[in-house]
Amino acid sequence: MPQTDQDPSPRRVLIVEDSRTAAHSLAFRLGEQGLVCEVSHDLAGALERLSEDSYDLILLDLGLPDVRGLQGLRAIKALRPEVPVVILTGNDDAELAVEALQAGAQDYLVKGQIGGGMLPRSIRYAIERQRAAEEQRKSDE
Repeated sequence: MPQTDQDPSPRRVLIVEDSRTAAHSLAFRLGEQGLVCEVSHDLAGALERLSEDSYDLILLDLGLPDVRGLQGLRAIKALRPEVPVVILTGNDDAELAVEALQAGAQDYLVKGQIGGGMLPRSIRYAIERQRAAEEQRKSDE
């Protein structure tokens, strides 16, 4: 994924996915796009990483061993509201997608329905939307 002149550093992504195969496949695919990925297989591990390190984006599965549904999103946003979260789940539920966006997710993608450049594009847009919102918040203050 090309970087802007404004931010030449590699993008850091935290993948929160209980399936080791899916997580490592995602990390490999995103690594090919120039992203630096780390993986957590449960919410507790993700929250620990988020309290110790910074990330440009979080890819979050909604079906984790220690939490289900939007509880994970809410916990992450409570700890790190400035980090954009993209939901990547097998649950193709339009109502849940709307709830996720209302709870602070930047996007809601269904596994198996993303192809081509959709995931890298979603990541790029989520980071830019979050950056724009943060700049707007600062200018309003």
